Amino acid sequence: MPPELYRRLIDALPDDVQVSITGTDADMDRNPAYRKLLDLPSVRFDNRTFEAIAPDLRACDLVVSVDTALMHLAIAVGAPTLGLASAAYTGEIVPYAPEITPPNAHFLYRPMSCEGCLGDCVHPKESGVFRCIARLDADTAIGTALKLLAGDDVPAVITMEGSG
Repeated sequence: MPPELYRRLIDALPDDVQVSITGTDADMDRNPAYRKLLDLPSVRFDNRTFEAIAPDLRACDLVVSVDTALMHLAIAVGAPTLGLASAAYTGEIVPYAPEITPPNAHFLYRPMSCEGCLGDCVHPKESGVFRCIARLDADTAIGTALKLLAGDDVPAVITMEGSG
């Protein structure tokens, strides 16, 4: 997601929520626009290994992530998770098939005419990210995250209208 969406999400969270942005130092070097999020008082950068992060994921009230290994790890350890699903792996990986979706897994997804590209996107990036991620509705993502934090019922898959 573009850093602006994460900023809006962080701003919408209750004041007592602590936010960790995970990745490697190289990720931050390649994506300097995300560094400004680290200036927020409730935000920290976590570059630990998955092995070190896994116990903390179990204690999370919510994990919000694009389709990455961290998202799948969070789901696997039982953390309430909102996956911002790209269309790249539709039919392959995300959203999960209903019969195997655990109750802690939730996905926001937008059908795209180009879905199933397996990450070999033919479209130019929008705001530095793939079109299928950039076109996810920020208000829906934020509203869903807040509902999950509040313990409200949220469908396993939220499919946005329209194709791109």
